[in-house]
Amino acid sequence: MNAKITKDNRKRTGWVRGVAGKHDELRWVAKVYEQGSVHGIGEGRVSKLAIAVNREPTLANAVFNYDRGLDTYNIAQNAVDAVLALFPTPVCPKCGSIAIEGTDYPAGTFVCAECGHRFEEPEERTDSIGFGPDGSAE
Repeated sequence: MNAKITKDNRKRTGWVRGVAGKHDELRWVAKVYEQGSVHGIGEGRVSKLAIAVNREPTLANAVFNYDRGLDTYNIAQNAVDAVLALFPTPVCPKCGSIAIEGTDYPAGTFVCAECGHRFEEPEERTDSIGFGPDGSAE
């Protein structure tokens, strides 16, 4: 499944909107941070994610809702993974520490918080997570 960004306000507010699915039938909104946290999905950069079918996601119509914890999960895992793949948690290729997106560099440039190494593409994605039938993280 493919997902794409339709509106990106990460620099100003952290909110990103997009669509996913064969015919863009899934609409999603996510709160994305520069670095992962214990509140993010799989301790990644996305701390809030709502997905709805054929309409803007709200708490009432979301088929998936994660707000620093899983609230609603009535959608296939590949839809969630497609959105999360847009926001990788970068790992420094030099020392293996988590890196953040550099605000003083061109978009897509990451800076290691530990050693200061700059690189353009994340070496590894660490923010995908599976959810069990009861909603618990696997």
